[in-house]
Amino acid sequence: MERGAWWQVVFRVRVDDVPAVSDGKGVNNLGKLAGENTFGLRYSDRDGAEISYTEPELAIDKTATSVPSPLLPGSTVAYRITVDNTGSAAARDVLLEDVLPVGMRGYDPTGGPITVTLNGSPLAPGVDYLASYVPATGLLTFDFCQLPGIDTPIPPGGQLVIDYQSQVD
Repeated sequence: MERGAWWQVVFRVRVDDVPAVSDGKGVNNLGKLAGENTFGLRYSDRDGAEISYTEPELAIDKTATSVPSPLLPGSTVAYRITVDNTGSAAARDVLLEDVLPVGMRGYDPTGGPITVTLNGSPLAPGVDYLASYVPATGLLTFDFCQLPGIDTPIPPGGQLVIDYQSQVD
């Protein structure tokens, strides 16, 4: 580096959820740099930066949007899951699990129509999320983080909407 030049280091870290870390709390973070240049001269410098913690706040709602009457074997029930991030940070590593009730586990919802949107924009299965189903337990999973290359955060103020269908056994 030339005399008088400067360089910058940027750190991005994930902070564990502990009581000392809460949304809006600020702390001072100090850094120190020490080294030796090519002439054998030692140097050191320190600086501080204020850090404000932010965190997501998720509100989840599930509703049946279409329920036929009477409800008979083979009847299709449509569901909507809405996830709102009312927090001040993106929600990352989102894994949403929904357990279908006994009597509705024989049909695989991932084989039917599924629509997933984030802030009104459609998300692509296998690219933005992965849907899977376990009939024995009725566990329907929407995974927005686990596969290599899939990292779909819900931004602050963002809304994730999942529409899917299931059938009565």
